[in-house]
Amino acid sequence: MKEVPVTNNHDYTIHVGGKSIPPDETRMVDESMLPDAPERMNSEALPEQETVDPLLQILDHSIPDLGDIVPGLSLEELDALEQAENNGKTRKGVLTLIAEARLALASGSDADGSTDETDTNTDTDGDAGDGSDADSSDDAAK
Repeated sequence: MKEVPVTNNHDYTIHVGGKSIPPDETRMVDESMLPDAPERMNSEALPEQETVDPLLQILDHSIPDLGDIVPGLSLEELDALEQAENNGKTRKGVLTLIAEARLALASGSDADGSTDETDTNTDTDGDAGDGSDADSSDDAAK
């Protein structure tokens, strides 16, 4: 087999391929005896790592924990979360939380029912906010 040089760059003796290599020394070692370091492996030999969608990791939480997480999601995230839950465990509590969060987004309110918008133009005289008073038109006619 082909032998390759292995240099010990440590302050201690290393053991590679059945050989002891003192610090700052180099020994020829059978290539088949070398440990497979990632830099020596080609990309085809590397195992494929499955990427996990962070949104799907939310579903690993318990339903009480989801009660704090779900209301902060966007409509698109809620749709994806609902689809994932329907494809998985289909927990009624989770689907209810998603539906409540959707309703809160649609009504423009937070999960606690308070609205984000405040009505600063309250109409107390019943004139639909046209700025005129019914009494002032009577005064102008006199």
